[in-house]
Amino acid sequence: MTPLDIAALVAVPAALCGVMAAISALGWEAELKRKATHFAMGCATLSFPWLFSGPLPVVALAGICGAVLLASRALPRWRQTCGTALHGVGRPSLGEFYFVAAVALVFALSGGDPLRYGIPVAVLTVADAAAALVGTRFGRARFKSRDGTKSAEGCVSFAFAAFACAALPLLLWAEAEVAAALLAALMIAALATLIEGACTGGADNLWIPVGVWFLLDRYLDMPAAHMAVRALILALLVAFVLVARRRAALDGGALLGAALLGYGAWALGGLAFLAPLIAIFLCHLAAMRRFKDAHQTNDVFSVAALAITCLIWLTARDATGGSGDDFLAPYLVGAMAQLALMNRATLAALGAWPPPALRAARAGLNGALGAGLPGIAFAADPRALLWALPAGWLAAFAAAWLGHYERPDSAMRFAHRCLLASALAALAHTISNSFR
Repeated sequence: MTPLDIAALVAVPAALCGVMAAISALGWEAELKRKATHFAMGCATLSFPWLFSGPLPVVALAGICGAVLLASRALPRWRQTCGTALHGVGRPSLGEFYFVAAVALVFALSGGDPLRYGIPVAVLTVADAAAALVGTRFGRARFKSRDGTKSAEGCVSFAFAAFACAALPLLLWAEAEVAAALLAALMIAALATLIEGACTGGADNLWIPVGVWFLLDRYLDMPAAHMAVRALILALLVAFVLVARRRAALDGGALLGAALLGYGAWALGGLAFLAPLIAIFLCHLAAMRRFKDAHQTNDVFSVAALAITCLIWLTARDATGGSGDDFLAPYLVGAMAQLALMNRATLAALGAWPPPALRAARAGLNGALGAGLPGIAFAADPRALLWALPAGWLAAFAAAWLGHYERPDSAMRFAHRCLLASALAALAHTISNSFR
């Protein structure tokens, strides 16, 4: 470490304590104090590419600041003097810890590059604060999320602020055409807005900067025509879930998460990976027609369970440079198992309780046909994937059978579904590889 690194490791935590104490002493509302602290922290971290010589001192600083934030939460004296700047809101949140982790991670991923590091941090710092202030004071069109409610006005203000934070640096310093830079900024703003609307518990402080870094890595060198196609697909998916929102038993955060998952599947895998997700959503809408008087809605955890099961294989495909139908088979098996678990829950809610084996077989068949056939139909070589249908039915049957042991709690129930479907997909992938 250089002398400047060491000096910064001392000065930044001291400044953090001072800022938190000063904001805590103000007579502002709790949410305003929290966002003011986040804004001050974000502005300070924008200087890191010029302040630190490499990722190591930034990681060390993240550990020190994390300890300071933990002390402000756990120690009574610190909580009274500094902690009210962050912990005065009534909802549970780990946003400040996610923020510290995100800064260190994005700095390491970007190698300290001012553009690739600065835009993600600026989007989180400015757009998140704008959304909170506008949504709190002017929000009228509200939608439910796991944390309570959010507003359409806050989302729109987030999108505009995020677009400005991305467009200005790209136009000034990136070596890209004007049209490509503007489209990249538009995509970053739109996808970051979906992330912000879907996340819960302060997790947007992690996923927004990491997601924006990932998008910059993909879109900086992409031609404008390709970017326009992506913008069109994203707009269609968002419009689709918004039109269907009144018939879906999903809250607003879950619907935004569904659109985000659909776009990710198409962008990373193609139509064969998107088709099963659309089919699952349509199956959900069809099932909800039988629950016209139902008042229960599922939160973003229901989408997250499906997302994790699918993203495992999309990430593996992307990391290995896969193409065509690579990793499509286990992806489909996981999607079939997830749909079977959803179908089993629907049968239970309807009071349709045939014998367990028959119930599992029916749910497994619905999962295999509903999620498997659409993916195989759009595959590059459908015949080579036909084996995935019986394998997927067996996996879906097993998932529906074991789904009897689901926990009633929402988070645990969907975690159980995620682990079960992912394990069955991994088993199918291992067995298929052993026969090659």
